[in-house]
Amino acid sequence: MARKYFRDEDPVGKQLSINNNQWLAQVEGVFEKVPENSHFHFDFLISYVTLKAVEDGNSEYYTWKDFGHFNYIRLDPMADARVLESKLMDWAARFLGLNEVGLRRLKNSQESFKLQPLTDIHLKSNIRWELEANGNIGYIYVMSMAAIFILIMACVNFMNLSIGNSLGLMLISGSIIIFSQLRFFQQKDLGFEKEHLLVIPIKSERVRARFSALKTELLAIKGVNVVMRKDYNHAILKIDSKHTDRVISEIQRVWEGFDQQFAFEYTFLDETLNEQYRAESNLGQAVNSFAVLAVILACLGLFGIAKLSFAKKIKPIGIRKVMGAETSGLIMLLLKDYSRLVIAAVLIGIPICWVVMQNWLQNFEYRISINPLVFVVTGLCLLFVTWLALGYLTYRTVKVNPGETLKDE
Repeated sequence: MARKYFRDEDPVGKQLSINNNQWLAQVEGVFEKVPENSHFHFDFLISYVTLKAVEDGNSEYYTWKDFGHFNYIRLDPMADARVLESKLMDWAARFLGLNEVGLRRLKNSQESFKLQPLTDIHLKSNIRWELEANGNIGYIYVMSMAAIFILIMACVNFMNLSIGNSLGLMLISGSIIIFSQLRFFQQKDLGFEKEHLLVIPIKSERVRARFSALKTELLAIKGVNVVMRKDYNHAILKIDSKHTDRVISEIQRVWEGFDQQFAFEYTFLDETLNEQYRAESNLGQAVNSFAVLAVILACLGLFGIAKLSFAKKIKPIGIRKVMGAETSGLIMLLLKDYSRLVIAAVLIGIPICWVVMQNWLQNFEYRISINPLVFVVTGLCLLFVTWLALGYLTYRTVKVNPGETLKDE
């Protein structure tokens, strides 16, 4: 921003005009680009004291009636966060105008002031009105456990088959359920069309007071179908998909006629909802990658174990061939034990995956029901992959000439 507005000059001490030259803000400092791993990103920071002085200081935006604010507090190194948190409600009661009865009722409700470590926000926070979509610590645990299992598989070949197939089933089935939930959300009828819905934050008290008049003028714009007030701080407009840029430009013109204090901003509802699901989509892709890796490692371990096992069975196979055994019967004989092991691994993995994914789905108000066929199909696929991995080795073993294998007997 400093380079955009001041090029190569030192911006400190210079001024920026705000809201169409309504007032000037002096630059007090310049910060580096906000890191990508920050829990929220911004271009400018302006103090509340400054905003309240140049705007409507009596607006509810600057009072305790508006709860849409985030507060960052630096504690003394020796302070106890839990002790401080226990005192917050009594302290806030003075500003909320609560008597003892009202304070007691508020304490017994679900609404309260909580202290949250800054480092917990990205992975452990899931409150309403997050500044940006956060991650999920649960996903980190799942991925870490998968990585540990895969490491074990790579180190312990004898356990590769059972662990690999159990983990493979859990990851593949889990990946399928995750993508099914995301697809379900994208196609779910939420009672309204998510596309072409414009969400505009209401920042000015003047806009709130004159919203009916604003609504009338917005509806007069060609391309605006519906205007409704979502809550105290947001308006939603349904617009036509054609000539979107022109319609938004007209909306901005009308809106700025009612609000000369704050810059016009908007988001599309479907983009906001998709952003909230971005973490789940990334999880699905990660789980999918782990699943492929787990199956590959399991197959490599399986191939090594089977090669040693089949080498010991060449002579018994030769005897059976001399006695007239069919090739197909010999192939099934060799695959039988490994098939049983795969089926056992699948049966172990199914209940674990079911519980984990059922808990994950509880995070969504609209969610799918887990279809048992997911596990059946996944199990059959793993069995097929096992047969495919052993196919060449099995066929070569049963095709060995019995005369060559029995000549030393």
